[in-house]
Amino acid sequence: MYLPITRMDRTTSQSQDVQLDGYWFPRDTMVVFDMHLMHHDETIYPEPDKFIPERFSAEGKSSRDPFTFMPFGHGPRNCIGMRLALLEAKIALVATLRKVMFVREPETEVPLNVLTSDNFLRTKNPIKVSVMLR
Repeated sequence: MYLPITRMDRTTSQSQDVQLDGYWFPRDTMVVFDMHLMHHDETIYPEPDKFIPERFSAEGKSSRDPFTFMPFGHGPRNCIGMRLALLEAKIALVATLRKVMFVREPETEVPLNVLTSDNFLRTKNPIKVSVMLR
């Protein structure tokens, strides 16, 4: 739901103009797109601020364009360490959650007030949690 980097950019071909989905781009043009807005677009993800894991089932993934979810980029220039990063994150999360529990503090705003004005996603106010041993 919350990517660390909110925007991605790509440059069109340096040798020729490019037409994508009916839009014409001159050669060597930087195209910037906001992944945070795309991941929270209600036409792609109904109820975008709600955690619905079924969106990422095989059926859920096959029902939408693969370029609508790009936490590691997509295509030939995607993150080379994507599979390793996902595996490491899952292992770390399981190891951590077996020993501790995270509890939201009352000062933490719900829903989060997210600032997307720069390239890195951050909240207006701090996210405060407590850690308790299981």
